[in-house]
Amino acid sequence: MSLIRAFVLAVSGQTTLAIPRCGVDDAKARETHDPNRNAVVTDFVVWPDSQYDVAAGDRLIIRGLTCEIVGRPSTPRNPFTGDEPGMELFANVWEG
Repeated sequence: MSLIRAFVLAVSGQTTLAIPRCGVDDAKARETHDPNRNAVVTDFVVWPDSQYDVAAGDRLIIRGLTCEIVGRPSTPRNPFTGDEPGMELFANVWEG
């Protein structure tokens, strides 16, 4: 996992929001098995340190790659204290 100090989240087209601190799980890549396309899909897990108004389909710029959020963002909650320290996002990028 690496700590990114600033990356940009593109929300709903032209609106952008800077996320000052977050953790990013190292990318995992896999090849698709489509006979008409030779593509590689790279997956990321992102942990912003605060809550943000984001949804599936919004775009993240991670290490210069424009990725798309897939699935619903989740909010981990401590079962003992109820603390919600941030959120968890899943994103991927298709290349090729």
